[in-house]
Amino acid sequence: MLIEAPKLRVSPAAKRRQQWLPLLSRGQPTFLRFRRLLRMARLSQGRPTFLRFRRWLAPAHLSRPLSPLAFFRRQLPLPRLSRALPSFLRFRRLLRMARLSRGRPTFLRFPGFQWCLTPLITALIVVFGLAFLVSPVAAKRLYKYQDEDGIWHYSDRAPDTDLPVESKPIPVNNKARLRVRSVTDKTPAEIWFFNETYGPMQIQATLHKSMNVTTTPSLPHSFVHPGHGERKLITVAPRDKRKNWSYELHQTAVPGDPSARHDRRVLYLPPFPVGTGFLISQAFGGEFSHTERHARYAVDITMPEGTPVRAARDGIVMDVEQDFYGSGLNVSQYAHRANNVRVLHEDGTMAIYAHLRFEGVRVHPGSVVLAGDIIAESGATGYASGPHLHFAVQRNAGMKLESVPIKFRGPDGKAVVPMTGNWLYASE
Repeated sequence: MLIEAPKLRVSPAAKRRQQWLPLLSRGQPTFLRFRRLLRMARLSQGRPTFLRFRRWLAPAHLSRPLSPLAFFRRQLPLPRLSRALPSFLRFRRLLRMARLSRGRPTFLRFPGFQWCLTPLITALIVVFGLAFLVSPVAAKRLYKYQDEDGIWHYSDRAPDTDLPVESKPIPVNNKARLRVRSVTDKTPAEIWFFNETYGPMQIQATLHKSMNVTTTPSLPHSFVHPGHGERKLITVAPRDKRKNWSYELHQTAVPGDPSARHDRRVLYLPPFPVGTGFLISQAFGGEFSHTERHARYAVDITMPEGTPVRAARDGIVMDVEQDFYGSGLNVSQYAHRANNVRVLHEDGTMAIYAHLRFEGVRVHPGSVVLAGDIIAESGATGYASGPHLHFAVQRNAGMKLESVPIKFRGPDGKAVVPMTGNWLYASE
């Protein structure tokens, strides 16, 4: 006689959860599964929890427990679906998803792709560029301490110990913002450009000392590389295959898309915590350092070192510098040594937050930030006479950066034009 085992009763909601979970576990969730992810979260009444998502991502990305807020803000590269930085047509959808997902598991945590580059072939290429292409020498911090057995330990991260720890900055070389490689084992030769930033970059390429070569397209030529990734932009071939051929390729690059236009209706949040106010030490056209085109409409806000810096507008972090230390008024020595965060906006303009504290940046390139998010700590690095925040909104005006006039949102919601000597206040 067979006795049938009693069946476990499963609620309808549990059944629906069981149906969704296998679908989400097939590889990494993408933008196409975002609706499914949110639907599953609603059906499970708050689940899947952060603990479940920690367990899901732990093998590849988590080395220690994180708070839910820290986990939500953990910055990872954009997923493979974007192929690079999303275009302006997809930018609005990306930000809308980020706003809707406050407190919910989102694509912000999904691991992205990793690029693997073939070693640079330099036989036929000589690279020249602007300061933007390769940053000056920066620094990291070296930590050392001695344990109970007298053994010295060294690390580039703050050790988790109660023992006395010594630290000091050490120089390092920052990565190039634009890398170029040539594939010469076939004809025509291919020139590939790798944009390290998570935003568009305009590249001007020219030929020098060329002999018996033709290029597609004809050089000089200007390209717009859409964002993080590698693209083949130029091919080079001999005019007469029976003769020797050679060339030098020179290029310069400027961040941003020259077709971008600033939305003048936007009111920017004061880039510091709610409930505080700070003095504007230099506004539009300031004689001290706001005379150049890229800084003419910049705003310098005096604030103590370590003050949290808020994002003034929604965007995607294009690039980050946080390894410089020290400041001074020697232009040649400190002009390009200011730690900064560059954020791309929906209209193609870019906000620059500069003079940040050494290792004081809290976001990573490729992460989405919303207006009001803490992105860094203020400091006094680079060409500066004291602690302050340099804030400007810039656009690419054809291989040149230019700043644009902006207005802040005041305590009453009205527009505030920054003026030297006035105080700027941040409110809800």
